[in-house]
Amino acid sequence: MWRFAAILGVMLCLWPSVAAADVPMAPFIGWGRIGHAWVVLLAIGIEAAALKWLFAVSWRRATVLSLVVNLVTAALGVVVYPFIGLALYPMFAPLVMELSHGGFLVEAGVALAIVALVDWGIELGVLALVFGLDIRRARAAGFLVANVLSAALLFGALWYEQYIPGLGRNEWNRIEADHGPEIAFLREVLEEMPAHAYYGYPWLDRDWRDEVAARAEGLRFYDLGFGIRVSETRYHDMFLNDLTSAGWTVDAQEKRGAVTLQRRERGTFTRPVFTYRIERDVPGAPDTPQWGAPPVSVSVIGAFRAP
Repeated sequence: MWRFAAILGVMLCLWPSVAAADVPMAPFIGWGRIGHAWVVLLAIGIEAAALKWLFAVSWRRATVLSLVVNLVTAALGVVVYPFIGLALYPMFAPLVMELSHGGFLVEAGVALAIVALVDWGIELGVLALVFGLDIRRARAAGFLVANVLSAALLFGALWYEQYIPGLGRNEWNRIEADHGPEIAFLREVLEEMPAHAYYGYPWLDRDWRDEVAARAEGLRFYDLGFGIRVSETRYHDMFLNDLTSAGWTVDAQEKRGAVTLQRRERGTFTRPVFTYRIERDVPGAPDTPQWGAPPVSVSVIGAFRAP
C-alpha cells in the first residue's frame, strides 16, 4: 500500500508525456497500473517478519507496527510526495531520461529505489519516536533490506505486466507472404512521410494523409496508421480507423531491424489483428523533439486481420 501511494509522487519527476517529453505524467499513468493487492500484503508481511526478527517482538506486535508505519508512509505518499516530486523534477528528470530513454521499467525502478530509501527513513523515525524502539545500525540495515525486498516485489509485478512474448517464425512469414502488396505500399509511404510530418499537433499534413488513405483503398488493410517518435521508446500513433479506439492489447510481438510485428486482440473480436510497423530516421531532424520541427524518426503501420 505504501509503495503504491508513494510512487505516485516520486514518479512525477520521472515520466514524459506523449506530446511533450519534459512534462511529468507518470502519476496519472502509474496509479492505474499499480493495483496489486497481493504485493501489498506480502510487503506488510515481509516488514512484519523483519521487525519480529530484528527487534525480538511478538508476531502480533510486529504486524501492528508494520501496518502502522505503512499507513503513515501511504498517507505521506498521497499528500506530501507529489509536491516533493514536483520540486525534484528539474533535478532528476534529465538524469533519469538519459538513463531510461523513456522506458517505463527503468523509470519505475529508479522511482521505487528512491521511495524505498525515503520510506525506510520515515518508518525508522516512526518506530523510534512513536513506539520507542531502539534503532541500532544493524537493525536499521536489516529493515532497509526488507524495504528493498518489498520494492523489488512490486518491480517484479510491473515487469511481468510489461512482458510481451515473441511471435513464432511461421506467423511472421505468413503475414509477409499474404500481404506483400500492402507491405510494399507501406515502404512507399514511409519514403514520403518525412516531408509531411512534424513534432506536435496535428503531426501530419492532413491533405497528404487523406491522399494516402485514398491510395490504400484497393489494398487489404484492416487499418492504416502513422507514428511520430516522441522518445527513444515511444511513438505517437495515429490510425485512420478502429485501432485508435481503446480495448486492444498486444499479446505477442517481435522486432527485426526496422520492422516490428505485433499481434493484438480485443474481447469483441474472434480473430486477432497483426500490426506491421516500419520505422525510418528523418535526416536533418534535431536530436531531441522540438515543437513544429521534423521528428527524429517516423513509422507507418499496416494492420491486417488474422487469416
